[in-house]
Amino acid sequence: MRCFCAVLGRKKHSNHTFFKSHGRHIGIDEARALGLKITALEEDQTLQDLVLSVFHRATQTLDATNAVKIIENHMGFAFIKALAQIVVKEEKPVQETKKDDAAVKQTEVE
Repeated sequence: MRCFCAVLGRKKHSNHTFFKSHGRHIGIDEARALGLKITALEEDQTLQDLVLSVFHRATQTLDATNAVKIIENHMGFAFIKALAQIVVKEEKPVQETKKDDAAVKQTEVE
């Protein structure tokens, strides 16, 4: 299989005016037209089941935890980067009351 970057480098697709970002979608037909070897998930039911299983588990983990990045190898070792969660208590506004000509400030924390 040819290197994806080398294939794109010889085509108009390496031009910034076409892609405009790293996230631009390249459809399966266009990738095949560029000479890339592509296996569509729909053509291999076992491969599709495996890929979708990994995708769904990763999506559930990212949605249900503070994880923002998951890297796992074939031996079951994983690196999971998570953001720290900081809980901030809201402070009620300061209330001033007059008591013997002296202002008393009261602050309540919920």
